[in-house]
Amino acid sequence: IKWPMAISKQTSLRKLITLYPQHKHTKLIVGLRHPVRWFESFYNFRLLKFSMPSPESLIGGNKVAARGVRTELAQFEHYLMQLLFTTQTNNDEEWFPLENPVFLYTQEQFQEDNVTRLETFVHDLTTFMELSEPIQTFMIPHYNQHSNDTQYTQPKLNICEEEHSKLRNVLVSNGNRTANWILKHLPTAKGVTLGGKEQFLRIVDTFRYDPCVPQYES
Repeated sequence: IKWPMAISKQTSLRKLITLYPQHKHTKLIVGLRHPVRWFESFYNFRLLKFSMPSPESLIGGNKVAARGVRTELAQFEHYLMQLLFTTQTNNDEEWFPLENPVFLYTQEQFQEDNVTRLETFVHDLTTFMELSEPIQTFMIPHYNQHSNDTQYTQPKLNICEEEHSKLRNVLVSNGNRTANWILKHLPTAKGVTLGGKEQFLRIVDTFRYDPCVPQYES
């Protein structure tokens, strides 16, 4: 699961139960990314096929969505809640958590240059997947190779431009709530493995900050 929205609805989880009778033994690998970078990447991905409205027009909820892109989707904690093994409520909706083993990672960990941290992450992933042969670090992609600019329907979004500061502020606010929730609940959550735990938590903590300002460190 590249990002948590794939498990945003109970219908998705019920399909898992229906399609896989032994669903409790199905291991889930779920990825996260800094909300600002997530929005930028998702918006530009849509530009490969569609014309898109201004990024600022996508601040808000369902009514402002375009091709599924909107800032409210960057509230990742809403989707992760159902991975815990205790029933919780979210906006008056009851969430029934899975019992599946879950492995969480951040996309930023794939760009890790520190060999020790990368090896720790790979070891954790290998152990979680119960592989007989360890994953080699050279197999971990460091970046996603996007299409060249000529294939986009309109100029790509550079979210770090000053004109997008309001958009970033909204996404960072979402990131702050996500970081608070993850740091409170997931380090000791039953059945949840945090890949390269120390580095994972450090990266999640950066969700509170604007990645476009010089003080930010990924």
